[in-house]
Amino acid sequence: MGRRRGRQGLPFGRLVARSPLELALVACVGLLVACGGDDAAPASDQPADRPAPPPPGWRTVTNQKAAFSVAAPRSWRVSQRPRATLIRSPDRTVAVTVVADRSPAGRETGADSYARQTLSELPGFEGSVDPEPKPVGATPYSSASPYSSAQVQGRGKLPRSRAQQRITVAAFHRPRRVTYAVVAFRQRDVPIATVERVLASVRGG
Repeated sequence: MGRRRGRQGLPFGRLVARSPLELALVACVGLLVACGGDDAAPASDQPADRPAPPPPGWRTVTNQKAAFSVAAPRSWRVSQRPRATLIRSPDRTVAVTVVADRSPAGRETGADSYARQTLSELPGFEGSVDPEPKPVGATPYSSASPYSSAQVQGRGKLPRSRAQQRITVAAFHRPRRVTYAVVAFRQRDVPIATVERVLASVRGG
């Protein structure tokens, strides 16, 4: 796992980004480094659960090696790594990273602690964090997550540009197996509904 063995924190380091897309890329790299890299933990030896039905105009994005799926608007762009998926809107106002963490920390840390610690250690984060994590709930198109889940919301500014961002970090925990970490960045005038639909669609193995 990175510098802190007992998880209580993801060591992102002092990385700098200036847009939702750049932040999502930083979060992706940071999560992978903290969890030991793409090849540090074995891929899932169990098939992923059935994908959640995507909302109208959306599609299912599957990461075969990491054994998870997520729904995204059809027009969004997708980048894949062995244990992570990055999706973003064409205008770059929303970007979401999903990472499968099968390190000891990912297998053992509860969703609440994982989500809060991940948000608090995002690189260059300056802002406020909601006091208590909340479970990932249902949306008009998806049922509530079948996994133990937690999400925290943050509001803050980025280094250099000082642009206001809305940040959502969610963790989906399957005890002794995996945590799926989701980090979403959106400009402050972008509604959260799209991010909520993405979160509700996360399914894993």
